[in-house]
Amino acid sequence: MIFIVVISLIIHCAYYVLIFSRLAIYTEKSRKIEHKKASIIICYKDEEENIEQYLPSIVNQKFDELILVDDNSSDRTLEKLIDYKSDDVKVLSNIDNNPGKKSALALGIQNSKNNILLMTDADCSPASDHWASHMTNIDSPFVLGYGPMTKAKGVVALFSRFETYLTAVQYFSYAIIGIPYMGVGRNMKIDKKIVLDHQDMVKGGHLASGDDDLMINALANGKNTSICLHPESFIYSMPKLTFKDFMIQKTRHISTSAYYKPIHKVLLGLFSASQLIFFIGLIICLVIGTITLKLALLLLVVKWGIQQFVNYFVMKKLKEGDLFWKFPLLDIIHFAYLLFLPLYFLFNKNNSRWS
Repeated sequence: MIFIVVISLIIHCAYYVLIFSRLAIYTEKSRKIEHKKASIIICYKDEEENIEQYLPSIVNQKFDELILVDDNSSDRTLEKLIDYKSDDVKVLSNIDNNPGKKSALALGIQNSKNNILLMTDADCSPASDHWASHMTNIDSPFVLGYGPMTKAKGVVALFSRFETYLTAVQYFSYAIIGIPYMGVGRNMKIDKKIVLDHQDMVKGGHLASGDDDLMINALANGKNTSICLHPESFIYSMPKLTFKDFMIQKTRHISTSAYYKPIHKVLLGLFSASQLIFFIGLIICLVIGTITLKLALLLLVVKWGIQQFVNYFVMKKLKEGDLFWKFPLLDIIHFAYLLFLPLYFLFNKNNSRWS
């Protein structure tokens, strides 16, 4: 058993040393910020309470076209969106009743006048008025941005922030090494022509989630994808505050991963499996007396030491420095989360709500 624990430790730490370290040493190229023609697309469903809070921060961006798509809202969302209608702001109403927002997003893409498209969500705020400029000034057809969670009280909110950070570490790192697998729909630049020409390649059309990551998984590659790490390009959203809401969100996200490419499934699965096996094996070894508490603590020190060496530089880049000192606790919670998630997913597969 101790052999398995050590092997899982080596595998898990190898991700940090060989893959995630690429993000730690990644340097954002200095660019002269210039205005480029782009269309910003935001989809709404029953978001009347969020419009006045978040939409003004998008309107303050530099853009040629802002497309607001109402997706069969049952409240006053459409009415409030129409108040923003102008020569530069287009309001569309999606009447399809498909799960998720794929049809609403498709409507926005099809009716956009520019080839450069920026995606974000209705409950998000850019870190600055230069978000759109930073994202569009990177020439790659696909640009993955960071969508951190704002700070909020509570363990669930803290772990939600950490899990968002850890997910970003993975999709940024994989993009850097040339095998991008996902991005977050609240902060992404896409190429209209590529998306429309190859939309038949995007899987999971029947799912309620996955409009963002499955598009990237199908169409992005090492040559057409870049990342944007400038702090002014970050898009913030509120973390989930209750365990139930957090698990519902993660259940939807997991439902899309089944449609990832095989290489992504293997890499992502092995990373999570090595985390699970290490902690489970360590606990079993302690219980049956195979190892001493001193040796178990030594293995934890090695694991956290390697992880924290990489985390220090990445967290600094992503402005998540306060998570650094809480990492050991968050890593243990992450283990418990991975242990519980399959059971929750097994009994809560069907969920057609937006992610």
